[in-house]
Amino acid sequence: MKKTVKKTPAYLTLYEQLKKEIVSGAYSYKSKLPSKRSAAERFGVSLVTIEHTYALLEDEGYIQGRQRCGYFVRYRKEQFFPSAPPRMPEKTQPKEFSSSLSLHSKYAGEPSTDQTPAPPLETDCFPPSVYAKAVRRVLSVYGDRILLKTENAGLPLLREAIARYLLRTRTISVLPDQIVIGSGAEQLYNLATILLGKDRLYAIEKPSYEKIQQIYKAQGLRFEELPLGNEGIPDEVLFKSHAEILHVTPYQSYPSGVTASAEKKQTYLSFARSRNAFILEDDFGSEFHRMRPIETLFSLDAAERGGRVIYLNTFSKTLSPAVRIGYMLIPPSLLPMAEKRIGFFSSSVPVLDQYALAELLNEGSFERHLNRIRRKLNP
Repeated sequence: MKKTVKKTPAYLTLYEQLKKEIVSGAYSYKSKLPSKRSAAERFGVSLVTIEHTYALLEDEGYIQGRQRCGYFVRYRKEQFFPSAPPRMPEKTQPKEFSSSLSLHSKYAGEPSTDQTPAPPLETDCFPPSVYAKAVRRVLSVYGDRILLKTENAGLPLLREAIARYLLRTRTISVLPDQIVIGSGAEQLYNLATILLGKDRLYAIEKPSYEKIQQIYKAQGLRFEELPLGNEGIPDEVLFKSHAEILHVTPYQSYPSGVTASAEKKQTYLSFARSRNAFILEDDFGSEFHRMRPIETLFSLDAAERGGRVIYLNTFSKTLSPAVRIGYMLIPPSLLPMAEKRIGFFSSSVPVLDQYALAELLNEGSFERHLNRIRRKLNP
């Protein structure tokens, strides 16, 4: 029997073509696009197709419609994350990505000079209607599978989606096996300290996010506070410390707003190498930065195969405080220890929530949301 080839809808084909023209500069910033009627004549399609195309380009932030004036280009290369392509409507059930590795398998201060404001999350949460649509699709496609227990490290489909997202937007290359899903930053702090050991001396920034200190105290950890300067922890303070674990937020540390300079990031890595220490990189806000990508300590360390940095991030800031999903990236050299020390913990995030987030990442809604927020923060 002849296999039916699914045809790409005309509006998606046209969307890709116009997006390429905008990104390449054929339509420059603030320039006006052809009217809907002119565009329909140029491309030989209906007005409805043009309306769908322009609506999608506007939703992703490439253009902006002005009443009775038309559509104008809003895209500026330095202000955008690339996004996953919009998903075609489909009736067939997609195959779930499966990781060849799993965590429980046998291996294979002072104000910042950065003026990007923190996002007003109360008014810029992810659109509920889009989230509801993703949940409906998950229920329709995956059915009873949302009631099955997932791997301890998290749903393979979600870990695959996060790995692809990090590669295309942050130039961070990891295997899904290196990703552990947790219910927000607090749980990941706990897992990270269990992984690295509670008998070590930790160092945190002063001032720092209050939950870090509260959790460390609750766990009975020994820690010291290192005062922040304009570009991070001053060298003379850092190298006087006897800490074995350095917990830092390189981008806009809360509540000081201090951002570590490129030179300071190298200093942190040098400290870890010289002391046989480890770094917990807490990155809750760099995705909102006007320039991309922000270089992480994790990626800098991975480039040298150092294995000294564990990376922590959460979707509670980028989606909504109500979305209690975060993730931890573990360097390959620490995976055996992670399997032994934290691999037995069951995934604490509801499976339905994990499927829904994977859907948002895979079909592009998450990055389109980030682009809208970045436009608002950097007009």
